[in-house]
Amino acid sequence: MNTLQNDLERIQNKLQRLVEHQQNLRAENQGLREQLSNEIKQKETLQSQINVLQEQIGVLKMNSGALEQQDQKEMEKKINQYIREIDRCIAQLGE
Repeated sequence: MNTLQNDLERIQNKLQRLVEHQQNLRAENQGLREQLSNEIKQKETLQSQINVLQEQIGVLKMNSGALEQQDQKEMEKKINQYIREIDRCIAQLGE
């Protein structure tokens, strides 16, 4: 009978450690999820800043007259895209 009680105590101890380990893993998982979310937000912010800087470079090249023919065509496409987007917004406002 004594060995049965010892076995039950060992199982109970192991179960308790397993539950504690699971709780630690859940807490670690939550921390990692938050860290990943923050890193994704930082990446999106940096990507947005890169896009703004690339547009500024294009504008500076255009103003300086240093645009190559392909760059000039890309700039014209962007300008036309902006104009279409503005026209679409104006049309929606008029509805």
